[in-house]
Amino acid sequence: MSLASYERDEVTRDDFVQFLSSSILALEGVPDSVRHELRNYQKEIEIEGYLEDEEFEANTIEVKESLAIWLKSLKLKYCGGNC
Repeated sequence: MSLASYERDEVTRDDFVQFLSSSILALEGVPDSVRHELRNYQKEIEIEGYLEDEEFEANTIEVKESLAIWLKSLKLKYCGGNC
């Protein structure tokens, strides 16, 4: 599973949030600030889903782009880009 599979709607929102959470929390040495940002992204993804389900205007693309940038920075910082 990956952000790309989520972007292509190949996985459910719930499954992706669970995968994201498990993956980030498995990283060693992750500070509380990263956990806090993770919770913020989880909320944003859930809110976007509710907006889409109710056919309101959602900022899904912006959330996904922001999430991709954040994940890339985490990969560089905690895995040297190799995870």
